[in-house]
Amino acid sequence: MNNFLLNLEDIKKYDLRKYINEKYGMECNSNNMLHCPFHPPDRNPSLSIFENYDGIWMWVDHHVLGGEEKRSGTIIDFVAKIENISIKDACIKLLEEFNEKIWRGKRKN
Repeated sequence: MNNFLLNLEDIKKYDLRKYINEKYGMECNSNNMLHCPFHPPDRNPSLSIFENYDGIWMWVDHHVLGGEEKRSGTIIDFVAKIENISIKDACIKLLEEFNEKIWRGKRKN
């Protein structure tokens, strides 16, 4: 039985700009760009965040070095990369984190 109130599809639709700001203290500029945490120092913002046509928030690191593929993904990929954990562990972390917020909110009411 699944004890979580939100699933991963719900979490991928959470505003990634807001999550990154709340969790990591990074803020997007007016063009939804931020300084990429994956290759500091990043003098010019090179990571973009956008909402896809299906409501899923995505990020793209536009700073590509010789022959590298662009790095991109959802909130799950971002958390895995920035926390240096596996995709599976990022999924578990996000499910616990988001659903804990809901449980805390329900206990207050």
